Amino acid sequence: GLLVFAPGQQFSVDAIYGRIWPESSPDRARQNFDSTLLRLRKALDEGCGSGAGRSYLAVERGTLFLRHAKVDAVNFKINVEQGRSLQRRGDLWQASHQLLAADTLWHGKLMDGFDLPGELFDKQEVLDELRFEQIELLASLGESFCNAIDLETLLLKGLRADPIRESFIKKLLALYRQRH
Repeated sequence: GLLVFAPGQQFSVDAIYGRIWPESSPDRARQNFDSTLLRLRKALDEGCGSGAGRSYLAVERGTLFLRHAKVDAVNFKINVEQGRSLQRRGDLWQASHQLLAADTLWHGKLMDGFDLPGELFDKQEVLDELRFEQIELLASLGESFCNAIDLETLLLKGLRADPIRESFIKKLLALYRQRH
């Protein structure tokens, strides 16, 4: 239920409880959630055997996670492409908004630590390249939008992902020279 409400939006648990039980206090909403989850587990265990409830809920949570990871990846791609298009047209404020929205969706490697099939590695490479492009586009906006963008942190994130990317190195060196 928590994942259904907010793919990639990073709502706090309290905010999600507030959406499910808006009339309740945060403590009461948490108690409602815990008791509802416990009743659901008991019902699943009674119907399917001991431990089935916990297993089913773990599988369902994983399925929702994968579904929302896909939604987030699609939204990330859309935001970067719209940001690129807006920047080319000279709409820098709108471009920065789209690129920063994409930044909130970025969670790093897809299913890091899992043994993934080859087509998912290809998708991860495409997403990595989009991430690098997003960082480069934001870095090029950095002069005009230095209050909204921590350019140094952004470029260092990019260098951690790709330590030999020349565009990141050049922009970071230029930033350090500018700051003396």
